[in-house]
Amino acid sequence: MVTTFIDSFFRNISVVILVLLIEYSFDTKAQNIEPDFKTKLPIELFESSGLAVGLNNTVWTHNDSGGEAILYQLDSMARVIRKVKILNATNSDWEDLANDFEGHLYIADIGNNGNKKPNFIIYKIAHPDSIKEDSITAEIISFRYENQYSYPPTPDKMNFDAEAMIAYHDSLFIFTKNRTHPYSKKTYIYALANEAGEQTAILYDSLYLAHTHRYRSWVTGAARDPMNDRIVLLSHKKIWWLSDFRKSKSRIAEKGKIKGIYSQKEGIALTNDGDAWISNERFKFLKAKLIHAKVRATNK
Repeated sequence: MVTTFIDSFFRNISVVILVLLIEYSFDTKAQNIEPDFKTKLPIELFESSGLAVGLNNTVWTHNDSGGEAILYQLDSMARVIRKVKILNATNSDWEDLANDFEGHLYIADIGNNGNKKPNFIIYKIAHPDSIKEDSITAEIISFRYENQYSYPPTPDKMNFDAEAMIAYHDSLFIFTKNRTHPYSKKTYIYALANEAGEQTAILYDSLYLAHTHRYRSWVTGAARDPMNDRIVLLSHKKIWWLSDFRKSKSRIAEKGKIKGIYSQKEGIALTNDGDAWISNERFKFLKAKLIHAKVRATNK
């Protein structure tokens, strides 16, 4: 037992050291983002993934794959103050939350680590701030990717996992988590309508977010800045701001490096004040946390 524990401990240490070496070897020009607040998440949210801003300095979140089909409202100290159950949903692999400006929230069941799934679901509900009951029935958006033909595809085409989504006007946009081998360094952006029914997600655009290792560019969360049309993408250590998202091909306007130890950051939500709430799930020996930081881009 002792030997097993020691072996496991040093394997975990090795993984963290590896990703730290990868991270700190690059991006010296990135803007440093200093979190001003961190707190541990409750044990029941050890796999907190997507985030959405709520009223009165609260956030809504959910667990990752295999969790209950429940949204949790947290206060600014990460205490659970309310739960809303989605009655007709299953949490196969919930990955992100996105809210539009018309009072809806979208729950993205889009995780696909092995690239084996042919179909995906997004649940559409009223924003839970406006729901008086403790449960609701969702509208269902089901979709497939237009250019996936095998499940799984060959290793060089494994770019159909996703953990990030935004709502933008009448559309939803999904950002992939690239698992290709050899690594193609490309993040696909897929678009679909925000209406219930069966759809095909159309390949809208693509981005190159890194020049080397996948750990530097895996997109794990996304949010739309409510004060402008910029989009922010999250990875385990960085964020990127995108501008001209619908006017032309998306471009990276700025990037920032989140100070502190590498962790498995999974969700991001932006407030009207230029602040961000960021969640990271439990990673090896690191606890799940809720993080607050100022992240508004300096380039306008």
